[in-house]
Amino acid sequence: MDINILTTILICLAASLFAGIGTGFVGMSAAVAITPILMGFLGMPHFEATAISLASDVLASAGAAYMYHRHGNVDVKNGLILLCTVLIFTFLGSLVAYFMPNMAMGIGTLVAITLMGLKMLIFPHTRVGKAKEGLTTRRKVIYSITFGSLIGFVCGFVGAGGGMLLLLVLTVFLGFEMHKAVGTSVFVMSFSAFAGAGFHILIEWMFRGGANVNELTLSSNFFFIMLLCVAFTMIFSLIGSRIANHLDEKKLNISAGIMLLFIALVVAFVQYALPVIRG
Repeated sequence: MDINILTTILICLAASLFAGIGTGFVGMSAAVAITPILMGFLGMPHFEATAISLASDVLASAGAAYMYHRHGNVDVKNGLILLCTVLIFTFLGSLVAYFMPNMAMGIGTLVAITLMGLKMLIFPHTRVGKAKEGLTTRRKVIYSITFGSLIGFVCGFVGAGGGMLLLLVLTVFLGFEMHKAVGTSVFVMSFSAFAGAGFHILIEWMFRGGANVNELTLSSNFFFIMLLCVAFTMIFSLIGSRIANHLDEKKLNISAGIMLLFIALVVAFVQYALPVIRG
């Protein structure tokens, strides 16, 4: 069934609304909202929806990183090993994601956002732990490589920029104080999201397009949808960050949890229940 341009714009607007507000509220990756909504309402393959989600993360993360850098809260030196490891495994995760069936990937995304939403409602207070003292350089390198590989693979496979996972690793395992951890995490995420989006498009071209760009099998409206989502997500992330300044941590997490569960219910209905109803 063909979907006209107006409907496509409205769906991208709705997906970006959830993604942008979520990013501004709790530092969520755009993939949490954009990937399932594009799959459920526009019928996009998971691989393409993932690439768009990653691209939507780039500007929002880069803008936040710039603001933190102005206040001296981006530690590039101590985050460099983590960044390099994340980028390498983002490519590997993207490669594995290419060969996964759409249905398996869609179910995985729904389960992930449902669990995340329930966690935020049941445990609305986030405690990232106390920064470790006396952390040796060797242990920092081990932690950076170990957790960077995991975060990078998840970034490429699921299409999440890894912001919340990065924040957890930086504070609990690498001993960063909170402001510097947030600044460094969005700095790393801007690169991982950019690389993930590029890797998804590159892998699609390598395995299907070959040397002839005319044979590239991305959907005809792929780049149009990507442009919409990138622009809308950036706008709503700025709005979300403004609202977040007036809410305490508990209210932020409860709001985000309700939003994630709503997304999961709507997408599950569109993808699995509606086809059965239609017969």
